[in-house]
Amino acid sequence: MKTPDFKFVPHEMKTSIIKVTSYKDKNFRGLFYNPYFKTEKAFENLTQFFLLTESLHDKLGFPERSMEKRLVRSNDSEDYKFKDAGPADLRSEVIATFKISVIFRQNASWQGNLGWVERGVETNFRSVLELVLLFDNILGYSDSP
Repeated sequence: MKTPDFKFVPHEMKTSIIKVTSYKDKNFRGLFYNPYFKTEKAFENLTQFFLLTESLHDKLGFPERSMEKRLVRSNDSEDYKFKDAGPADLRSEVIATFKISVIFRQNASWQGNLGWVERGVETNFRSVLELVLLFDNILGYSDSP
């Protein structure tokens, strides 16, 4: 009898912690933590954050992709090495902390839950664009005159 093709992913690896240390000109940077990596990873912009999150989910195999990744050219550097957070990164003041859980990866996007730790509020997002708008709504609030 064939065993099912399923990989157990511990519950604590299904949620990542995002510590935002800077949000200037609609660009955020900070630290990304998930127990899978065993250390915080630094990201400098939204693209690095998205690639780091997508890489994590690909390595975990959870949530499973509903579509094949489309590429314009072959991607030999697919396993980009994200840098561990250094001492300077760890000393940076955290302006907001988020818990993010990607529950589905459907329609070439993510669906999940975003929690703003400092305010104790949570909301769902239905796409990466909606997630970006949520981040901007929260982080941009302190940016406004």
